[in-house]
Amino acid sequence: RVSRQVYRGIRSSLSRLNENLQENLSGIEVVQLYGREKINYERYTEINEENREQEDLAVRIESYYGPAMDSMAFLAMAAIVWFGGHHVLSGAATLGSVILFAQFADMMFRPIVAMGEQWNVVFRAMASCERIFQALDWKEALQKPVEPKELPADLKGDVRFNHLTFGYTPGTTILKDVTFDIAPGERIAIVGPTGSGKTSLIRLLCRFYDVPANSIMIDGVDIMDVDPSEIRKRIGVVLQDFHIFSGTVYDNIILGNPKVTREDARRAARLVHADPFIRLLPQGYDTVLTERGRNLSHGQRQLLAFARVLAMDPEVLILDEATASIDTETELIIQDALAKVTEGRTSVIIAHRLQTIREANRIVVLTGGEVREIGTHEELMAQGGLYKTLYELQVQDLGSSGAAS
Repeated sequence: RVSRQVYRGIRSSLSRLNENLQENLSGIEVVQLYGREKINYERYTEINEENREQEDLAVRIESYYGPAMDSMAFLAMAAIVWFGGHHVLSGAATLGSVILFAQFADMMFRPIVAMGEQWNVVFRAMASCERIFQALDWKEALQKPVEPKELPADLKGDVRFNHLTFGYTPGTTILKDVTFDIAPGERIAIVGPTGSGKTSLIRLLCRFYDVPANSIMIDGVDIMDVDPSEIRKRIGVVLQDFHIFSGTVYDNIILGNPKVTREDARRAARLVHADPFIRLLPQGYDTVLTERGRNLSHGQRQLLAFARVLAMDPEVLILDEATASIDTETELIIQDALAKVTEGRTSVIIAHRLQTIREANRIVVLTGGEVREIGTHEELMAQGGLYKTLYELQVQDLGSSGAAS
């Protein structure tokens, strides 16, 4: 029982050790930029020392167990010889019976000692198995419908948010009674201060979390009645924080989708003007990218993320600050491409840049998780509300930047 608790502590400390190591290696640039090498090394050493102490304790328990069991066996043999000898001398027993009894006792003790030693190995394995089964028994938070409905084959992209209220944890509310419609083929922009719930709204539309029934509808179908994977096949998302996998450029565009051909990948790359830089790579579309695509510039990785989504040809397109990390010249190129791509396709854009916002059919202004204003750029400016304030602040920032340059 003692060794089992120790082995649990070993697995826990080893997990923290690996977590700390991975965290420091993945963020090594930040560590070096802020001169945290010594501090992080000391923290790693502290966790490593804790793991070493747990391992030392386990070794001591294992080393104590063997001699203790051997000592008990030797004491038992000594007792048999002592009392058996007295019986032989007194004629109550024969020498042969005492020797035979001693052999039987030895045959009994050896398996017991061996079994005890194996239990230490079993307990160590059980501590590891407990963590494995914890991962296997993890219940998925999403509620999948028992009899899922199918989205229409010719999805129009009619999206409706109907009195949506949501919070990530009980007792908290991120979105409050959000209600608005997105017409098929409409290009709508969602703006608002940081923390207003813009990205949360997108996550819910992509069915990353459960929502109240009938609070989000796509073409009249409640998303809670549709399999989450089916929804994500019909919605293309370009995030500000995107991920590039190790593999070829072509593999990163199709992402294993059998419906996307090599020509589809090239067409998508040409559409977002990623094809020129891809052709300049050593092996073109077959160039192998390193972890997180570090052999590409940030702008090139962003263009690759655009090509990845457009190759899917989704009915609904979502851009979550997708052009925030791109220079102005590249953004103008992408804006030209997106104007063609979003034509006739429902598009939801979270952005702060003026050009992107002004070209939207309508603008939804969120603040504090609530819809404050809805309208075109001209209508919202005429209202003189929150949108006008945000817009004028951005114009002032751009003016200050221009004057400074």
